[in-house]
Amino acid sequence: MVTADNLRQRRGKKDGAGVAGGSTSADGATSTAAEVTPIQQLRDAHARLVLSRERTAELHHSWRNQLLRVSLLVIFISLHQLQSCIGSCLREIKGFNQSTADGKISGARAIQTVFGMYFYEVLGVVISFLLALFLGTRKDSKRDLDHWSYLMCSALVPVCLGFYFQSQDVGCMEEATPEEETAKRQFPAVVIYHTITTLAFWFMQSGRDQCENHVKIVEESIRDFVRMDKKMELKRQKMKQAGRKER
Repeated sequence: MVTADNLRQRRGKKDGAGVAGGSTSADGATSTAAEVTPIQQLRDAHARLVLSRERTAELHHSWRNQLLRVSLLVIFISLHQLQSCIGSCLREIKGFNQSTADGKISGARAIQTVFGMYFYEVLGVVISFLLALFLGTRKDSKRDLDHWSYLMCSALVPVCLGFYFQSQDVGCMEEATPEEETAKRQFPAVVIYHTITTLAFWFMQSGRDQCENHVKIVEESIRDFVRMDKKMELKRQKMKQAGRKER
């Protein structure tokens, strides 16, 4: 018959086995954690940094696509500004020719006058198309701001600003009467967008450079640890060989 003492003994054995099993599993986990070498830790960190670098590159492409969509709107705004100035100037020339019997303005002189007064608007349209071309270009290199289209934009922006500040609000005909509608000088929107694009690319490129530097630092650390392990292994082999010779 099974007595109460026998039951207590069996329970005690089971509890002891459970405690022993728990201690064994804990020791196994501790030994597994202890087996992780510094090189393995660095390789894990390297894998995480590479993943972060890839995600940063994907974010860079997403931002670039969004800037490309906005650049199409900037092209439309630049064309609208140019059309407004040219239309107003042509109306002034037409009104002047109708009010004056002698000394009418010819077509060639009218074109020269229009583009002479509002050349900065023409440059704004050119810059907007170049920016769209730059944003739509896919490059394999990590540098973006060295593309020829962006360099041309950066060179034309100061010229555009110079012509803008030299222009006047009185229209293209000094002989126009005050009652006639004159063109208002509008600041080129593409100059603002060029500044936004430059800052965005600088910020994105700095983030990519930072990720790349972190990856290189970890790779150099891994190579250093590998060299140290090789040196330690050579020392152990030499010590073993020396011990065998002494024997």
